[in-house]
Amino acid sequence: MVKRIGLALATTVILLGITEFGYRIYDSRARSEILAGRDPDRLITEKVDDGRIFRLRPNRKTETNSHGFRDLPRHHRKTPGTYRIAVIGDSVTMQSTIQFDDLYATRLERKLNAMLPGRHIEILNFGVTGYGTSQELALLHAEVLSFEPDALLWQFHLNDAIDPMVDGGDGGLGKYYSRPRSAVFWSLQRRWYRLQRTRTTCARGLDEVPSDLQHQVYRWRVIGDAFRDVAETAAENDFDVYVFIYPTWPRENWDEYSPAGFAVVDDLVARFESLGFETFDLVEVFRSESPSKYRLASDDPWHPNQAGHEAIADELSQWLAPMLSTE
Repeated sequence: MVKRIGLALATTVILLGITEFGYRIYDSRARSEILAGRDPDRLITEKVDDGRIFRLRPNRKTETNSHGFRDLPRHHRKTPGTYRIAVIGDSVTMQSTIQFDDLYATRLERKLNAMLPGRHIEILNFGVTGYGTSQELALLHAEVLSFEPDALLWQFHLNDAIDPMVDGGDGGLGKYYSRPRSAVFWSLQRRWYRLQRTRTTCARGLDEVPSDLQHQVYRWRVIGDAFRDVAETAAENDFDVYVFIYPTWPRENWDEYSPAGFAVVDDLVARFESLGFETFDLVEVFRSESPSKYRLASDDPWHPNQAGHEAIADELSQWLAPMLSTE
């Protein structure tokens, strides 16, 4: 009997080893296809051993400054009399396909300084392509706090709840730079996550809303914990947090969101406000406009074009200026 149990255990271990080996080969091939044809030495991103998973490389010609952000040269210590706003966001905030001077963050700095004469407002761009909320929280602690912000402006994309290691909207960068201890275990975890997400959204009648909104519903516990950390950090460091919700653009028209989808967005606004964040809903603003007016391309539901960046800056400046005038 003992021999049979031992043989069964040995067989199980061998089978698991073979399966793990096979999954690692498959995973390695999939990883190599993520950035296929690109010279690793010329990549703008690099691996880091914290919750960010990867970061932008510093001093990449005209792409990043000495701190590794798509921004002007900056010093950690701000000039006396300066009101410094740190913008945290993903590829919408960084967006390498748009000229730096045309980015909404750059435009916003110009607009706020023009609207608030006598103030010196700096807006630092901490946008990183592919980041979700968990990575942005890690970025806040690893980098942003050292720049002495007076306020955070948090660009919350409707796809930011996605887990970068499961099915992140980061072009596969999370999977490329991360190496799970067990490929088999991680594959099972991904499948379980997707199954549970499907069950949850179907049970709530949200199976027809855009997938980015489904992630918000299923992952709010994790995302909510991250933003509670942001709220505590803001209180400890005495700065304000402003959140604006940026849409995932529908392919044809806003009817694709459906009433249930818009209700998810309304719920997000309420959740952010309950944490003490001033919150601005750009979905509500843009839903009266054709998506093609501000969307970068018909096959890109995530990024704004130049007109989109200008519209975002216009809306944010009108929203922020009255609050900043009392600071």
